[in-house]
Amino acid sequence: MVVKIRCSALILRHNKLLFLQYNYAGGPVYCLPGGGLNPGETLTQALARELLEELGFEDPRIGPLTFATEVLDAPNLMPTLHLVFSVEVQGEPQVNPAETKADGWIWLDRESLEQEALYPPINAAIQTWLAGSPLPCYLGPAPKRIWK
Repeated sequence: MVVKIRCSALILRHNKLLFLQYNYAGGPVYCLPGGGLNPGETLTQALARELLEELGFEDPRIGPLTFATEVLDAPNLMPTLHLVFSVEVQGEPQVNPAETKADGWIWLDRESLEQEALYPPINAAIQTWLAGSPLPCYLGPAPKRIWK
C-alpha cells in the first residue's frame, strides 16, 4: 500500500482555528491548511511552501509536531498519514485558486468544531489540544466516519 504524507497546520487566532472549506454534495468539509511533500523537502519545508502557495502566508513559525493520524479508508482518496504542526502566521489568508481546490477559508471556534465535518475527522483531538490537555503524538487511525 502506498501512503501519502500530508503536513498540516493548527493556526490559532482569537480562540479560533483556520480551516480551508471544501463544498461537496454532502455539505461542507473543513481541512487544516497544508499539503503533500515535494521530492527532497523536509516536513517543515513542505508545510511552509503549502502555506505560502495556498494562503499567501510568508515565513510561518512552525512549531513542534502536535500529533499524527492516518486515514486509510476514505473513498476516492489515497491512504494518508496526517502530520499536524502548531503554526503561527501573520496577516490574513488569501486563497490562491491556482494552488488549491478549496472554496474558501474559515475561522472555526471550539463549539463549531464539535458539529462540523473535518478531514481527517480529528475533532476530538483538536478539542483536547485547545483545552491544553496532553495528547499522544500518534493518535492511531482517525475515527471512522461515513464519507460523503
